[in-house]
Amino acid sequence: MSGSIGGDRIKRAQVQPTVDKYEKEVLKGFPGYQKYEITGSYNAGTKSDHGDIDLCIWVNGGDIKAAKKNFKKYLESLPEDITPAFRWGRKEGEKAQLYGSIVTCQTPIFGEEDKFVQVDNIIVLTRQELDFQKTFLNLNAQLQTLVTGLVKVLDKEMDEEGEYLIV
Repeated sequence: MSGSIGGDRIKRAQVQPTVDKYEKEVLKGFPGYQKYEITGSYNAGTKSDHGDIDLCIWVNGGDIKAAKKNFKKYLESLPEDITPAFRWGRKEGEKAQLYGSIVTCQTPIFGEEDKFVQVDNIIVLTRQELDFQKTFLNLNAQLQTLVTGLVKVLDKEMDEEGEYLIV
């Protein structure tokens, strides 16, 4: 098993067909859905299989907290054969979890409908956020950590007017 909810590993060749089916059966039914982008290690092309699928999901909506909660509720309302309950972990028996900016669920692996892969849905509200998240999440873990640390340091070096205190 893989991921935080007991999903199965998915072969690289099965990712795109699984996501295509997920878009048709799940994403297109969600009000305000615009587009998805696969992100993360899949885009590096170096692994033969994956523990989950990372998707940036662009939805129209004014409030990100409400959009994430509504998406989680929507996933929970879908039939068991589309978003089955988690088989393992703290959320065993539940169909979706919200953790930070990610709404996690499972979906059947294309061609092996008795196996389920974890899908991490990163919800965004604009095309610009979609592009940024995809670019950022496609960086390797070390670069993500470096960029995050630099942004935090720069933020702490600004005064109330947004001027940098150090040059």
